[in-house]
Amino acid sequence: MRNDFAIFILTHGRADHVFTMDTLRRQGYTGRRYMILDDEDDQAPEYIQRFGRDHVIIFKKREVYDRIDTMDNFHEHRAIVYARNEAYRIAADLGLTYFLMLDDDYTIFQYRYLDGDKLRGVAPGGEALEQIFDAMIDFLEDTGASIVAFAQGGDMLGGVQVSKVSCYVSPKVHEYHVLQNRPSC
Repeated sequence: MRNDFAIFILTHGRADHVFTMDTLRRQGYTGRRYMILDDEDDQAPEYIQRFGRDHVIIFKKREVYDRIDTMDNFHEHRAIVYARNEAYRIAADLGLTYFLMLDDDYTIFQYRYLDGDKLRGVAPGGEALEQIFDAMIDFLEDTGASIVAFAQGGDMLGGVQVSKVSCYVSPKVHEYHVLQNRPSC
């Protein structure tokens, strides 16, 4: 896998329920990967113990909170938006050109395809998952796009006859499935 690419798994308070890291390993991903959590997470020591210090990045949530207007008047800061926004700074600090933000609860990565009137899925293993990420980066570079989003399995509910896959691309972007090559505005 490229050295200028990493996967960020955004998490909070679920050190023993981070399925995504295990899924990546099980499906053959060998590239850079980091757990991104805030300094208000009481389980930070468990993350470090389970995944290793080299794979855990902790950001100062209050500093990010002070820079972001979440458009609420409750002054709570329990949302994932802080980690999503901080991912850009972390990527720059790590010298990354590309990064993929994922939630912490994925138990499988697969690609879907039409087989007659059925929607089938294949879980890539070995080098295939990394080849998919490489292909998405190639797409970014070849097209000049700044974001490429992946769909979740729930986006395919209902199969071919009902699913959005058969008629149009959903305007809803799941930012946690995103390869990015430059900061947003």
